[in-house]
Amino acid sequence: MRLASLVLGIVGGLFGLGGAVFALFVGGLGAAFGAEGAETVTGLAARVNNAA
Repeated sequence: MRLASLVLGIVGGLFGLGGAVFALFVGGLGAAFGAEGAETVTGLAARVNNAA
């Protein structure tokens, strides 16, 4: 059980880091292309959802 917890913790941490990098990447793309509200990830997500 301890080994499973360790593995799940490491995998969860890696997913968390990957998600953070992805959020920074998407925010940077939005800022580079001048998307309105791209200063925050939530603002960019709202902009993308409204465009669809």
